[in-house]
Amino acid sequence: MDQWKDAAKLQEIANKFAIYADEHRIEEQAALFTEDGIWTVYGADGSVMARNEGREKIYETSRNTMAGFDHSFHMNGQFLVTQLGEDTAKSTSYCSVFLQKEETIARSNVVYCDEYVKAAGQWYLLKRDAHFVMAYSENA
Repeated sequence: MDQWKDAAKLQEIANKFAIYADEHRIEEQAALFTEDGIWTVYGADGSVMARNEGREKIYETSRNTMAGFDHSFHMNGQFLVTQLGEDTAKSTSYCSVFLQKEETIARSNVVYCDEYVKAAGQWYLLKRDAHFVMAYSENA
């Protein structure tokens, strides 16, 4: 039964990450990571677009990114726990992201490959790899 609870907590982290981005609750979003967490963003060609090491850098990057848009909407889809141990876990999840700046809407499909660690009874993101598999812009 604890495995089901832990899997639900992991999915809750993925959902909070998306909701906090949309609500500009960036400090809470960054707190989902360990102090030494890593968030790496990959382009559709597999190249590293950004690598953020440490909770403070994750906070700064997310704050600056989201400040550049008038509206955002992250729509999570499939979520699969691929490994679940007593205090470590991995998951893969899919997300469609819509970002609007004035009359332009950027749409992206992202595959998140996450690693988690449990500390003091709570799960945290240790590493989040965001793979942008498709992205395009259009006028609203």
